[in-house]
Amino acid sequence: MASPLRTRHGVGTYLLSAVFAQYQARTPGVQGMDNATAILSSESEPQPDVLLRLLPECGGRTTISNKDFLTGPPELIVEVAQSSAAIDLFEKKADYHRAEVLEYLVLCVSERELRAFDLRSKKAIPIIDGVFRSNIFPGLWIDVVAILDGDATLALRTGRKGLQSPDHKAFATKLNMLLKATRSKTK
Repeated sequence: MASPLRTRHGVGTYLLSAVFAQYQARTPGVQGMDNATAILSSESEPQPDVLLRLLPECGGRTTISNKDFLTGPPELIVEVAQSSAAIDLFEKKADYHRAEVLEYLVLCVSERELRAFDLRSKKAIPIIDGVFRSNIFPGLWIDVVAILDGDATLALRTGRKGLQSPDHKAFATKLNMLLKATRSKTK
């Protein structure tokens, strides 16, 4: 039986999944997942709370195995931590760094903060005005307080603002071009 999860963990995961689904719906070549096993190596098969990946035809580094498991490092992983913050901020962070995950977020619900890391540079990503803005997925904006307060309306509104940014428009255009090029090669 899995470890019991508190309601704040469930709400955080649910709202992050909603923001990621909204982003996926407006960003071609991007796919989100929640609680899916990611096979990172023969010794690492975590089950992140939420992840976002680029599809292989858009430069992503993950594939789906013949047994329907995600293999390879997703571009962005999120863990929601209530009692697991020490594990998520140290052991899992080190594991994800070794696997070459690009961005790693830990929503620390008890501390009411989002810790964001660029694992390539081993540096924290700043949260500006309470909003995380992804470097890997332009236009992915996460309103930390809205997620922590369970405010779906504000979380999705902030997400939509990110989707309206010039950075997102340029990123979506680039991904559309990659997908069209891939489709034309397979015809």
